[in-house]
Amino acid sequence: MSKVGQVVKFEVIRSLKKPSFWIAAILVPIAFAVYILICATLGYNTGTSLESGSAVDGLKLAYVDEANYLKNNTFTNEAQNEQTLAKYEKLDVALNDLKQGKLNVLYHIPEDFKDSGQINIYTKNEKNSVLDDYKAPMAALLTASAKSNVNEIDYKIISEEINYNTTAFASDNHVIDQKELISKIIPPAACLALFYILMVVLGNRLAMAVTEEKENRISELLLVSIKPISLIVGKIISLMLVGIIQLIILLIPVGALYILASNQGMIPQEFSFDLDPTRVILSVLVLIASYLIFTAVSVLCGALVSTAKEASNFTGIIVFIMIIPLLLLNIFLDNSNPTLSTVLSYFPISAPMALMLRAIFDNITNIELIIGIIDLTVVSALIIRLATYIFCKNAVDFSVKKNFKNLLGKPRKTWKD
Repeated sequence: MSKVGQVVKFEVIRSLKKPSFWIAAILVPIAFAVYILICATLGYNTGTSLESGSAVDGLKLAYVDEANYLKNNTFTNEAQNEQTLAKYEKLDVALNDLKQGKLNVLYHIPEDFKDSGQINIYTKNEKNSVLDDYKAPMAALLTASAKSNVNEIDYKIISEEINYNTTAFASDNHVIDQKELISKIIPPAACLALFYILMVVLGNRLAMAVTEEKENRISELLLVSIKPISLIVGKIISLMLVGIIQLIILLIPVGALYILASNQGMIPQEFSFDLDPTRVILSVLVLIASYLIFTAVSVLCGALVSTAKEASNFTGIIVFIMIIPLLLLNIFLDNSNPTLSTVLSYFPISAPMALMLRAIFDNITNIELIIGIIDLTVVSALIIRLATYIFCKNAVDFSVKKNFKNLLGKPRKTWKD
């Protein structure tokens, strides 16, 4: 087995043996699952409470219409049953019946209703709750009365019930539907989310990958038995493999949840999609190239310093620079500044997010994506070479204060390769 392979095997096994890796890997999907479960439970309980609190089937309802606005007193309740409201002429008589338990809900339409737009609701139940809401019956009666006062089309316009049918044309002038739009958005959006997770979860670990041997004072021994380039490349490959393993651990429950939701019919038909293989492949390649340059930059920062604490300080800076395109989202959303978006797409540190955002908003061609992938790969190779050079110069320098001027000199001849 080659030296690079030995380094990769050692680093991957060492990472997988650490409890902290599995805690970080499993904690994210568990946290998501618990969050979804809590939201679903609270949503169900609240919905049930609201439903039971606002249900009026079986209740005795009445109204006093001093404005003479209502045209009828019958509506369809939540149980799809016809329910009639008793009509009272005098408010004080109706309130007296309510207090004596002859009524459960009383609606009062005051004489100035057309000017004030206010309706008073009086209730008396065995159990009162802040979730009780009895507006629905009166709202149904008012809607029916208002509808009878205007033309059908005027009512639809006022109530915003007009249907709009939009036809969109793609750059090649073919009609593009919602399904195709979703299919184009999903691959780059998914890769963008995965890349962000990798940065957040593994950022510190990447920056500290090269400082471990320095802190343990074994970096010089390593360089005697292995070429620096083999050590650095092996570490980068192993770190990327560890990241992929972490993503797989995260995606397994997500995929299982999606399959379960699809089988249960919980995903609306309009959100179905047919992925374009070309778009999927390019998005995955952008993700790999982006993770490569993020790893390479993190390893370079680790090569520059001597302690894990110093290396972790660089992580926030690297992540911040890489998410700058997210702070300039409007530029990619409407392509208002194509020159700036293009510059950000090919500047190595901002390119990952910029390329993915442009792919999400469909203002980048496949050729531009390929150029961006090549750009990230070439720059990553140069950064790896630079990290190797600096690691050779800095391998046995354990001082906190660095003399970066010395890094410009020639590396040790015995470590040159």
